Amino acid sequence: MQPVRVKVSPTITVPTPRRRKRPRDPLWDAIICQNYGLAAQLAIELGISRQAIYLWYRVPSQHVEQVARMVGVPAKRLRPDLYRRRRAAVGSVPNLAEAPCE
Repeated sequence: MQPVRVKVSPTITVPTPRRRKRPRDPLWDAIICQNYGLAAQLAIELGISRQAIYLWYRVPSQHVEQVARMVGVPAKRLRPDLYRRRRAAVGSVPNLAEAPCE
């Protein structure tokens, strides 16, 4: 893919970088595209514009719970990165039952 060149003067051309569009979350894209009028309902409920909802690449963290309740999809499925369980390493948690009391 060649960068777009802009002419500055008859002898100098400056390459301009192209911005890559961030891919949308497939689940969020399917929910919005398949349910006509959902963006308007969400906008009214959340107090934001309908156009703002169409600009989302994924559901923002401050709106996950409300959107999950309205759409009927678990919040964990809408934003799995926010609901990952952290695994503790084996032996990293001290056993308090065996600790000596002072």
